[in-house]
Amino acid sequence: MATKSTRKKKMVAKIKCNEKLDYLRQHHPDAIVLDPRELDDAITGINIVTGQIVYDYKMLIECFMRMGFTEEQSIEVIETKAIGMLPYIVEQAPIIMETIEV
Repeated sequence: MATKSTRKKKMVAKIKCNEKLDYLRQHHPDAIVLDPRELDDAITGINIVTGQIVYDYKMLIECFMRMGFTEEQSIEVIETKAIGMLPYIVEQAPIIMETIEV
């Protein structure tokens, strides 16, 4: 028998990219989402314990670059405007994760 956590993971995996935000808003209305909406493509999941939205660091860079930023500018914006502000935001602040490749 599948656990609640396993069922929830399967549901999230089936969600199309353009439906991610709707799903997250419906099931985790207190979660904080980064602006602008172009960054939604970098959402990779949700912390099922805390309800925090999880963004992929490299995907955030790619999103900013699609908006016309250079790679260096993208990194600077993410590190100063997003990561730099996270300690000052409430508990539902987004998580920005970096994939470890070994």
